[in-house]
Parts: sequence; structure tokens; C-alpha cells
Amino acid sequence: YQATRALANDPKTRTIPIIMVTSKGQETDRIWGLRQGAIDYMVKPVSPDQLVASSPSPAPVKTLPRRGNKSGRRRSSQSK
Repeated sequence: YQATRALANDPKTRTIPIIMVTSKGQETDRIWGLRQGAIDYMVKPVSPDQLVASSPSPAPVKTLPRRGNKSGRRRSSQSK
């Protein structure tokens, strides 16, 4: 719970979704985990499909231009 709380409270990491996967199955444990900042609380065993279904959609990835060539085009092997 301490790591979840630290991640959720740090401005640099608070946007990272936290899914707790644990062997603790009591309702009080689940409530406490969610209160500490987890977006979901899953009790083991958890299948990979369950974990993927529980995770939020990934943010779109922005493509960055390649470094070195300002035009963005590749140089041919013949030009020097």
C-alpha cells in the first residue's frame, strides 16, 4: 500500500494507472487499496486477459521526427 500511496501522491507519477494484483481477498483490503490510489484491485490468480481487460486504454503515441535530417527524408546512400 505504501508504494501505491507514494506513486499516487507524487506529481511526476500520479497519472500512472495502478492496478493492484494481490493474494489479499478481503473486502476491507480492496477498499483500502482503492483508497490509496489504485484504479483496480484484483485477487490472484489473475489471467493475462483479465489484467489487460482491467487496464485503461493506452494514450496515443506521438511520432517524433527523425534526428539529423531536417527535411525528414532519408539520405540516399549515394549522396555524401
